[in-house]
Amino acid sequence: MHTIQALYAYRESKMTSWHPRILKSSRSKYLGIVEALEQDILEGRVKPGTLLPSQRAIARDLSVDLTTVTRAFAEARQRGLIRARAGRGTFALWPPDAPQVFPQSTNTYVKRKVTLDLGMNNPPVGRTHAFAATLRRDLDRLLAEDPSVLDYPTEVGRDLDMQAGVNWLKQRIDSVQRDRTLVAAGAQAALFGIFHLLCRPDDHVCVPSLVYPGTRAIIRDLNLEAVALEQDEEGILPDAFAQACWRGDRGSHPIKALYLTPDIDNPTTATLTEPRRTAIARIAQTHGVAIVEDAPYSALRPNGPRAFASRVPELTWHVATVSKVLSPALRMAYVLTPSAADAHRLAGVFRATHLNPPPISVALVRRWLSNGSAEMICRDVAQENTARQRIARAALKSGSTGAKFFSDQVGPHGWLQLPAGWNSDAFADEARRAGVIVAPDSAFAVGESRRDAVRLSFGTPRDHASLKAALDVLSTLLSQPTSEIRAVV
Repeated sequence: MHTIQALYAYRESKMTSWHPRILKSSRSKYLGIVEALEQDILEGRVKPGTLLPSQRAIARDLSVDLTTVTRAFAEARQRGLIRARAGRGTFALWPPDAPQVFPQSTNTYVKRKVTLDLGMNNPPVGRTHAFAATLRRDLDRLLAEDPSVLDYPTEVGRDLDMQAGVNWLKQRIDSVQRDRTLVAAGAQAALFGIFHLLCRPDDHVCVPSLVYPGTRAIIRDLNLEAVALEQDEEGILPDAFAQACWRGDRGSHPIKALYLTPDIDNPTTATLTEPRRTAIARIAQTHGVAIVEDAPYSALRPNGPRAFASRVPELTWHVATVSKVLSPALRMAYVLTPSAADAHRLAGVFRATHLNPPPISVALVRRWLSNGSAEMICRDVAQENTARQRIARAALKSGSTGAKFFSDQVGPHGWLQLPAGWNSDAFADEARRAGVIVAPDSAFAVGESRRDAVRLSFGTPRDHASLKAALDVLSTLLSQPTSEIRAVV
């Protein structure tokens, strides 16, 4: 009997060319099997059309239950990695959302279709099964316990939501009062309302020379004048801010506000150091400049430097969205204003522009803050960001191509300074032709502030294998002299 089993095993090993394994970085055994297969396909170890071993053979080779392998095959089928044919077995397929590019030589690619996006700055949370389970569970409970979340919010509901915001903000800000706290329909709505309240057309506002595109759009739409501040690897230069304020005070357009993302800047990933924050706060106090503190990633760094809302609360408008740490689908943000009077004025702007955030989103976040799910999801996002940053650093080793890669360990994106000879728009175009979307510095530049760099966002690829495949495409592009880049056919 053992001889017959051995003969069958030997026959199957000759018919197939995939050696099953479990990817150690995966969250569970069945996902480890799926992601190992996907990685082997993307990296060329398994060709599309390869006959895979039977489920029983995989279970035997990996010393796992057959149910684990059955679950893995179901997930692989859902991801488009395999196809079963009656009487013939199960065959590998090229992943449908992976870059459809195959190296032809050292400097030529054949393009099939663009599918992998490193341009949209999504958090990776939606890719985890734990998040999906938490979302389903708490939505079901929320709707069963309180159907009013489908209606316009009541005053009682608003009070509960504000208190939840106070509790969330208190984790990172020294003093938070209920009458200074508001809930907005996302950071973009909050920022628009704040600038609308603080500024009038032609007013001057200071921003980093490379800034979040949503802020650029607000400044343009409100007819404001952006004053670009020089920045380095630690963020904006205090001297540049001081000079802008001094020139503004002596001219006809004093600086009305300073916008910044002090933790894990978008796009550069810089985090302002304590000394810089102290210097910037002192300059703002001297010149009476409002600080608009955009904090989408601060919850990922609970022990980071003190927020401006703690240093100069009388000047700071603090915006803490949940989009980058819980889910973009929730579309809400907490806002801490300098005073109760400011909160009352800003609430009026919110009523005129978006009335209120989606009640079901606000109620869900309130529940997550109270039952610990928000903290768990935040922790998962930070851990997954760290894992993806590790993959990116390995794929984009600084020095090997002349490029320089900047990142924050818990951040969702990286900043790739291109080697000499590369223009960021040209690089983004070549990357798109090769199947990968990136964000060139032109999307963030204020005026002529170009750096020949691109932002890479790591949260959208659904797994590590897809992310690595995209980064390998970029690494190959970087290794090629620009003069040798050929047209895609």
